[in-house]
Amino acid sequence: MHRLIKVPFLRPLIGFAAAGAIVASAFVAAPAVATGPQPSAESFVPGEFTFTAALNYNRRALLADARAISSPGTPRYRNFLTLNQAAAKFGTTRAQRDGLRAAATALGMRVTFSATGLTANLTAPVDTWDELYGMEATAVPSDPWVNYVYLDNQGNFPPVPSQLRPHLRLIITNSAVIPPVTGAVLSGRGDQERSPASTDDSPPLNTGTPFGPGAECLPPAALPYTYSPMQIHTPYGTTALQERGLTGAGARIANLGGGYAYTDEYLQYFADCFEFRAPPIRFTGGPGVGPDPVRTSGDDEGNLDVQVIAAVVPDITRIDYIQLSGALVVPLSFVQGIDIAVTQLRPMPDVITSSFGICDLDLAGNGPTIAVSDDHFALAGLLGVTVLSAAGDGGSSACTQFNPDPPPGTEVASVIYPASSPWVTAVGGTRLVLGEGNVRVDEVAWNDTEWG
Repeated sequence: MHRLIKVPFLRPLIGFAAAGAIVASAFVAAPAVATGPQPSAESFVPGEFTFTAALNYNRRALLADARAISSPGTPRYRNFLTLNQAAAKFGTTRAQRDGLRAAATALGMRVTFSATGLTANLTAPVDTWDELYGMEATAVPSDPWVNYVYLDNQGNFPPVPSQLRPHLRLIITNSAVIPPVTGAVLSGRGDQERSPASTDDSPPLNTGTPFGPGAECLPPAALPYTYSPMQIHTPYGTTALQERGLTGAGARIANLGGGYAYTDEYLQYFADCFEFRAPPIRFTGGPGVGPDPVRTSGDDEGNLDVQVIAAVVPDITRIDYIQLSGALVVPLSFVQGIDIAVTQLRPMPDVITSSFGICDLDLAGNGPTIAVSDDHFALAGLLGVTVLSAAGDGGSSACTQFNPDPPPGTEVASVIYPASSPWVTAVGGTRLVLGEGNVRVDEVAWNDTEWG
């Protein structure tokens, strides 16, 4: 029986500001759709695990080229590469891939190589992995996935098995799967009145005017604390851009969902309320997800993401939404998300945005995994793709915001990964103070810790 334990230092933090777009409004939900039972983690053990392995790619050259291409004033500034060029220049050679395939086949594994040349997926029966690592996988249930991981006594990934060590940089031993469940899957939460606090510590009021269309769609208790898209366009200058015809036509944006999804009906309802066009969404499921969105209790984050993107660039041809499986090892989600965006989406996006991450302090001991994630962000830059990520709702206290019992040593100022990555642009968060005509009166750092 595979053990069920909690691994707190790898927990993902969601509930962040939408990155790469203006955070304009509260999540607006149309009437709730069907919901279903939670899957049982304890009774489900998959027959196979698929783990992502980092190959022995040319990291030094990749990062050097990324710096040259992204640094103004250099001869190579913005001379982007194609995916095939990058894979040939920095990825593994055919001989290296053949060596890994032979070693993996001898162990009873299947190997699938990424077109980036940076990673491969290794699939084998659970018993094979147990024998290689000399332990059983740890099963950590989440909503609605179960993450299976191999960890040593210090909570870190064990070394790459000796049979594969000559061919790999590391194996990220985290496989997230959805247990089989009868009935409808989890969905959005539907209409909810989120009553603001009535104490002196309640969030600041929206003092800007006029509110614009959409007020009738919000619960009265939430209205004083909500900014409309029309209001936010003014201080950030997007009204002027749209008046010049810059409404997103031709732009390509991909949004990464950290385990959560979205609902088309909610986007359409939001657009109808605030009077703009709702672009179509093209969905791509990450490993373990499948061809359709998997509904979770965190879907309000995904809905906020697509609602805000649509409000800022209403004439975009579509939004690409990539739902990852909510990996326990958060950097793995970004490795998988960037890989999908640059190898599967055609045309390739101009911008990749995400609004989930993890406290940097929770990544202690995971330096090699972070390096692989950072290398994928650098690869995106080499290909001409801008990566944006939310700075977080908790400001410098994000490590404790979602943790009622923070581990010793974590009650200190910190930052959020991947917003802290040198290859990612951090966006947000700030809290506006607006006046008449929705002009900016003040703007301060966004930290929702005080109000939960």
